[in-house]
Amino acid sequence: MRDFEIIVADPGGDLDFQALMQRFLSKKLAYMIVYCVFHVMYKDGQSIASKSLTVRKTVLNSL
Repeated sequence: MRDFEIIVADPGGDLDFQALMQRFLSKKLAYMIVYCVFHVMYKDGQSIASKSLTVRKTVLNSL
């Protein structure tokens, strides 16, 4: 199980919530949607929430 957000960034790379809402309301807009996973809570059916940050980052990077 992953903890994630779907984002749209402006040309400068900053998050743009208004652009995200516009993109979902109109499929004709060319905003690029990005799926950002920033935390893994379960791996292979086992909770890894109590593992160290280093271990959790290693799991995340392996996906």
